[in-house]
Amino acid sequence: MRRPILMLLAGILSAGALPIVPAVAAEVANSTADPVGDWIGTLDVGSPVRVAMHFKRVDGALTGTADSPDQGTFGIVMSEVILDGDHLNFSIDSIDGRYVGTWDAVKQHYVGTWSQGGRALALEFGRGTFPPPAPSPSGH
Repeated sequence: MRRPILMLLAGILSAGALPIVPAVAAEVANSTADPVGDWIGTLDVGSPVRVAMHFKRVDGALTGTADSPDQGTFGIVMSEVILDGDHLNFSIDSIDGRYVGTWDAVKQHYVGTWSQGGRALALEFGRGTFPPPAPSPSGH
């Protein structure tokens, strides 16, 4: 009796008649992150420097900007953004910077290296935004 049930189940699975269980579907969807959205990370340049990346799709192509709130720099346009499987690379020609990273499904972060001015620094970033700066006591 057991054998026919297993054969029937195998036939149904191979025919694609059963939907993917939602938990399995979520796991498959998260195996590689679509970078569209807001991401944050920290570079260690002797002291921590927060960085934020903002990716979007324009006519099917990935584009992006970067911020360095601790340096008061916002909206730096990315020259190139490439997503190839679980590899994300982007460059910012205006500051001679480049990121090469890989999606880590366990951490739900991109893990890689930021290169700029002859230096290479580890940079890991995950989804999120930084809180806005606190207003100054004088109200300005």
